[in-house]
Amino acid sequence: MKIDSKVLTIAIAVTVVVVAVVGWFWFASTHRKHYFDRDVRVEGEADYNDFYVLAEGLRAQHVKVQAMPHLPPGIDHWNVHDSLLLGSDLKTLSPEQVDSLLDWVGRGGRLIVTTAYDRGEDHTGILNRLGVAVPKRGYRCMHWEKSSLDFGNCFATFVIQSSERDSFQTAVGDENEGWLVATRSWGLGQIEVVGDFGILNNRRLEGAQNIDWAWQIVAPMLQPEGTFHIVYQTELPPLYVYIVKYGWYALLPLLVALLAWLWMSAQRFGPPRSLPEPDRRALGEHIQASGEYLYRQKLISVLYAPLRRRFDDQLRRRDPELAAMDQAVIAKTLAERQKLPFDAVLHALRPPLSGQHKAFLTTVQTLLHLIRNL
Repeated sequence: MKIDSKVLTIAIAVTVVVVAVVGWFWFASTHRKHYFDRDVRVEGEADYNDFYVLAEGLRAQHVKVQAMPHLPPGIDHWNVHDSLLLGSDLKTLSPEQVDSLLDWVGRGGRLIVTTAYDRGEDHTGILNRLGVAVPKRGYRCMHWEKSSLDFGNCFATFVIQSSERDSFQTAVGDENEGWLVATRSWGLGQIEVVGDFGILNNRRLEGAQNIDWAWQIVAPMLQPEGTFHIVYQTELPPLYVYIVKYGWYALLPLLVALLAWLWMSAQRFGPPRSLPEPDRRALGEHIQASGEYLYRQKLISVLYAPLRRRFDDQLRRRDPELAAMDQAVIAKTLAERQKLPFDAVLHALRPPLSGQHKAFLTTVQTLLHLIRNL
């Protein structure tokens, strides 16, 4: 039976479509979408700018924002419609920078500063000129429920000098427990003093309550057609923190390589080398070894001959007449002079026989005694 190719193609296509539809319905009936949150590492500007979230939130409100790590020069030439959130340490400002900053505010600029970096210090800079003092320990915890702010937080506080209280138009807090936020006029501009910028931090600027509190701090200082400048504190950790946190990528392989080298070189480690042997008299040792060899080979006559020649030479020099006499006369005369037995002297003047080791030793001792006393 012959099947038309077109019919076969249509059948295959229909089968594929049916399988795909059945498979999709099975997957849709057995699987559900599941959303979850996962914390990821903060990178880029958000890693070093504590006010990054605040800046992005203001940009979403169509506010022109400019963030910078430090206060740039030429502040006195800024637009009088601009605002500045000074999040860096106020102690780092030079007197010239303080004068320029206050001159710009006096012409219409708006400034937000914090006292958080001046705990317990006798600050004589910008805060002193604003009439604000900072206690050594000043924190206040608040829990507001009857307003739109429903949260509990602890904030650093500050003290307003009694001579400058009338200069502040609005303030949050009281004299007993300290002030959280205070605003005063400065010429044509305005300055807002905040005890703590923690509520504006990236990690705490979340949730409707915290956002409302942050907006209450920032919103009064915004100006139409102006730029909101943010100076953030670039606090770099010490070098050893970077080494511990990121340096192990390189330190771990180096440590493994060092341990491998120590293991390969361990066979060479051990006790120190012994001291070199002192210099030896090679000739004397050679002569002694040669004599011991001849003695073991029972060549006694070879050892006796040099000692006898020495005796004869010394006797001819000291007493030529005695040396010319007979051997028995020489033995008798020397025995009498040195008070030795005649037989011992006579045997010493005669070569010992091979194999007579004891006689040879006695002969050598007698000849040495005769040589020393001639």
